[in-house]
Amino acid sequence: MTLDGLERSVDGSLIAITRTSISISEHTLGSVFPHLCDDGDEDLNRLAGKLVGHRFHMLGVTRFEWSAASQRVSSVTAQSDMLTPMLRLLGNLEDVSRVFHKSRVSSDFQWSGMNPCIPVSY
Repeated sequence: MTLDGLERSVDGSLIAITRTSISISEHTLGSVFPHLCDDGDEDLNRLAGKLVGHRFHMLGVTRFEWSAASQRVSSVTAQSDMLTPMLRLLGNLEDVSRVFHKSRVSSDFQWSGMNPCIPVSY
């Protein structure tokens, strides 16, 4: 992850503009996109083949919410755009939809239903 910029919002929160790169390995595919590992579905296998070994470059935002009352950071939220590089790779929204349907990560790079200890190659 690299830092592209910092901004301060009106409420005093700090917003970091980031650039994140990830590669999808066979292990990551099985852990994050397990529905693409169906040996009987040629179309899913085709999509899996495009993902494995591909390096995604995502733009993102990390927001550090500031609490004036406690004079501390009260929350941190991060989002990265995984939709745009996925669409560039796959070429159409139907395939992108199939990749994210039943996956353990959303198009804004939010994790769901996944053991957070499973490593993703950066």
